Amino acid sequence: MKLEEIRQAIDAIDSEIIGLLSKRGNLVSEAGRLKRDEPAVRDSERVQQVIDKVKAVAVKTGLEPAIAEQIYRTVTDCFINKELQKFRGEDASFLDVDKIVADKIKVYSKDALSLKPNVPGAQMWAVGLKKAMMTYFELEPNTIFPKHSHEAEQITVVMEGELTFVLQEKKITLKSGDVIAIPSNAIHSAFTGNKPCKAVDAWSPVRKEFL
Repeated sequence: MKLEEIRQAIDAIDSEIIGLLSKRGNLVSEAGRLKRDEPAVRDSERVQQVIDKVKAVAVKTGLEPAIAEQIYRTVTDCFINKELQKFRGEDASFLDVDKIVADKIKVYSKDALSLKPNVPGAQMWAVGLKKAMMTYFELEPNTIFPKHSHEAEQITVVMEGELTFVLQEKKITLKSGDVIAIPSNAIHSAFTGNKPCKAVDAWSPVRKEFL
């Protein structure tokens, strides 16, 4: 084919794509209207299922799966606001999409987060979702977390006081505002000095024994 013929073929394909996107937009709006009795405008599990299918089709047609996924995500992001407007029956910001999961979002008041014992000298509370969780610890002076490891990755930020971690025989003392990120299954211990400490941890996957 000559260059001009190739360009004409590309233009024809682009026109077909625009036509299909227009049809998709109309279907998206109708889907949003029909979802008004559901808790969310977009189901993250379904999105992942569709992406897996899109990538499988890409493999069969010779398109790189990563490119297919990027195109799909771009298309869905472009249309999600249109679906959201029908879902809510009003104009809405694209950023509102992730807020419309009323049955999944949980809000915890400070009074509801009561401290419970952990190791001697430590009290904590925990909140979690399916794939991640957070804990808050209040530690007395000279509190010790013996050497241990866990599957969950751990990110700890010290809010008040000091907390010393021991990893591979190396001591690392964190002060207020300092953060440590501990990989999965890394053996470590921790202890406080002569002052109390408050710390927050993020975990993934969830440590069910804390919940």
